[in-house]
Amino acid sequence: ARDVAESILRSDTDIELRIHSPGGDVAEGLAIINAIDEVSKKRAVRCVVDGMAGSIASVIACAGTELIMYENSFLVIHNPYAIMPAGDANTLRKNADDLDKVRSRIVSIYQRKIKKTEEEIVAMMDAETFIFGEDCEKYGIMASLALEKVQAAALVGHIRFRSMPERARALYRCAEDAPP
Repeated sequence: ARDVAESILRSDTDIELRIHSPGGDVAEGLAIINAIDEVSKKRAVRCVVDGMAGSIASVIACAGTELIMYENSFLVIHNPYAIMPAGDANTLRKNADDLDKVRSRIVSIYQRKIKKTEEEIVAMMDAETFIFGEDCEKYGIMASLALEKVQAAALVGHIRFRSMPERARALYRCAEDAPP
């Protein structure tokens, strides 16, 4: 987050943030989002989803002043995860409450681009929703669709989501077969 935030904050021109990520640490993502928020007060921050914007990367994509997706690039929207520390029932309940607070913050960022109610977005997160560029209108996502097609190649590591649709699986298999 530090490297991305420093690059964004140092720029004195509009930003084009290219995203191709399965996601990662929520706190790191929120730090990037805070940098985007700071910069977007003065200039445009276009978030372009080249392949996958999964998990917190999908939240980052929705934070910019503009979201651009390719027909076959996609967002993965789901609830925040945590590795729970050992503890009694009170500790575990507190951790669940904290996750709900994080989810609430994420929902508010999604609402910048997803024109749905909080309850509808939470339902999308509960269902772990995959949204391809061509499906943005159906999901109420305010995004520009890039005209060129880009294959979601070079996916890093072994990305597996609970409910990965066949179309995403096919893109992933293609990326696995791609030369280095």
